Amino acid sequence: MNKETYLKQLISHLRHMDKDEEKDIYNEYETHFISGKNEGKSEEDIAKQLGDPKMIAKELNATMAIEKVDEKSNLKS
Repeated sequence: MNKETYLKQLISHLRHMDKDEEKDIYNEYETHFISGKNEGKSEEDIAKQLGDPKMIAKELNATMAIEKVDEKSNLKS
């Protein structure tokens, strides 16, 4: 999978995030591709090393949901 496809899949599976959060995640993963290319790796190899973008998005969605619950709990306290 190339960088463009990988990043599109990653972003398309993010849920309940504002555009700034999505942009930060996009930029972070794009940086992985840039660094990997600078090390002589192919986009396909970089994508394999990063892992399944759908699973990463799922983990990020779960983390975001937990953070939002924590924020609400802290605001009530």
